[in-house]
Amino acid sequence: YTDVYEENVGKVVITKTIEGDITKEEAEGALRFEITTGSGENQKWLKKDGSLSDTKVEYKLADFDKDSTSGKYTLTIDKTPVGSYSVKETIYDVDGYIATVKNTVYKGGNKVSSADKNGSDVSVAVGKGESHEVDYTDVYEENVGKVVITKTIEGDITKEEAEGALRFEITTGSGENQKWLKKDGSLSDTKVEYQLANFDKDSTSGKYTLTIDKTPVGSYSVKETIYDVDGYIATVKNTVYKNGTKVSEASKNGSDVSVVVGKGETHEVDYTDVYVREKGELVITKQLEGDVTKEEAEGGITFTIVNSDTKYLDKDGKLSDEEVVLTLKDFTLGTDGKTYTLSFTGDKSLETDTYVVTEKNAAIKGYTETVSYSLNGESEVKDQTATVVVDKDSKNTLVIKDAYEKLVDIIIHVTDKSNGDDIADVTVVITKPDGTKVTVKTDSEGKAVVEDVINGKYEIEITEVPEGYSVIEGKKQEVEVDGSDDVNVDSVITSSGALKIIVEDEVTGERVEGAVVKVTEPDGNVAIHNTDANGEITEYAKLDDEGFYTSHPGEYKIEIIEVPEGYNVTVGKETVGYLVAGAYSEYVAKINNKIDDAAAGNVLDDAAGIGTPDTGDDTALYMLIMMLMISACSMVTVMRKKER
Repeated sequence: YTDVYEENVGKVVITKTIEGDITKEEAEGALRFEITTGSGENQKWLKKDGSLSDTKVEYKLADFDKDSTSGKYTLTIDKTPVGSYSVKETIYDVDGYIATVKNTVYKGGNKVSSADKNGSDVSVAVGKGESHEVDYTDVYEENVGKVVITKTIEGDITKEEAEGALRFEITTGSGENQKWLKKDGSLSDTKVEYQLANFDKDSTSGKYTLTIDKTPVGSYSVKETIYDVDGYIATVKNTVYKNGTKVSEASKNGSDVSVVVGKGETHEVDYTDVYVREKGELVITKQLEGDVTKEEAEGGITFTIVNSDTKYLDKDGKLSDEEVVLTLKDFTLGTDGKTYTLSFTGDKSLETDTYVVTEKNAAIKGYTETVSYSLNGESEVKDQTATVVVDKDSKNTLVIKDAYEKLVDIIIHVTDKSNGDDIADVTVVITKPDGTKVTVKTDSEGKAVVEDVINGKYEIEITEVPEGYSVIEGKKQEVEVDGSDDVNVDSVITSSGALKIIVEDEVTGERVEGAVVKVTEPDGNVAIHNTDANGEITEYAKLDDEGFYTSHPGEYKIEIIEVPEGYNVTVGKETVGYLVAGAYSEYVAKINNKIDDAAAGNVLDDAAGIGTPDTGDDTALYMLIMMLMISACSMVTVMRKKER
């Protein structure tokens, strides 16, 4: 077999010329073409390579070649199978334009037909080797008007709050056919929403403006879809103008404004939104308990009220960037003289927000305080700071209770019992009711003060005294503080002491009654005393009616000048004893009851503060030494004889 194949094709050419106001981009983005053969289930689409497709093939101007000089677009399908075809510009309308479409058909370069009919099919029967050209000329005339939205913001709202919240849309059609107008004048199948950030803002008037110059002719619905801003009450007013003439006016939040845009017409929808902060009420009640006076409370207690933006609230409900400190003088005092009220109600109602109410200072000198509060009838909280959330139309009550307990001073006065002098530098330890301790020292007036103490039992203890003093009475005292007045504590220490002189028989240890002792006192005074039945001289060891020693500290010279019969004494031999302030001492003088044994008693014993005086008679001592020497010589003689 020999098969000889010969192409059985022709050529189809589509040319497109664009005229009028439309831009290249608008045309290329919109226009569509198709070339089909057959119909119904047998319909096929001619592809650019000349093959036929069972699925739709659509050409855009981007698929055409464009002559840079003439601006004409050309699509050539060189290998079009022989047959009948339908050539059609399926999409020629462009939003905002009136299109006039003219087509001219050429066969082999010869004009076959022409028509002025938008969207009509052009039939061509392609024979072998034939060339068929369908030449389209589309003339576009703008068919647009202008839609302008203006927005004026009034009231308490900030620029940032408004720009972040408000939304607008412009739609045409309804249901499945609804479209949204874009800023460039084209229509979108998906939702297009405008924020104030998309508007132009006049720096002088503060008015926002959105202008859509090329709005296709038609009916539109303009709507402020979101106008509510948290924390504000909004009132929306819209006014519609056509070519500068007022058409309608309405005060209805969120309503649609309908405009019918004709060719060359300008429609303006002017919105004015007035924002007032939502408000609620707050009543602050201050209750005082205890003995604090009106003057003390009003002079000491202070408050601050701060919102979420760290702005301070004054007594009139106005906010300030500077710190505002409120006192009880800004409150209204009740008839009971203990209850103060500050009301933010009516015209003074507060903007919805979170407020922190702080009793900045509750302390009043001379008192201890306990602060608590109750918000909206809830249980009390011990704190000086309360957080109050003021919602729209809410009525909040904050009760702050300050319980004051009067503080008093404990004044400790330390004096010398012997002469009543004030004693400085005495260390005093005070134990409080809770067990904690405070240490103070007396000043030059003998006083030590513990300030601002609460009620309860306190222990006062003198722990250290200056040299030359001792504590005899009042070392530890307990006092009760009841808050009625300062507590004065008198503590007495002493610079006196006690000295007891005892005379004993050295051999028997028995005490000797009737010995005569001369005592030279620290001030030089000389006193003569006799030992009592106990062998004691107690003149310097006496206590007064309150139990204090009465003798002055210092050096006491003790001399035994007479002794009972049978005892020896040598006149003129003194013993020195020292009386220590606040201390009790005993000095023992020992005497002999035999002349031969007198030497044994002439030794001074200083142990433990006990002194034994020497009488001054050395005779026995000399005799003792002589006897010891004779004994020693005798022992030497005996030893020598023994060696021989």
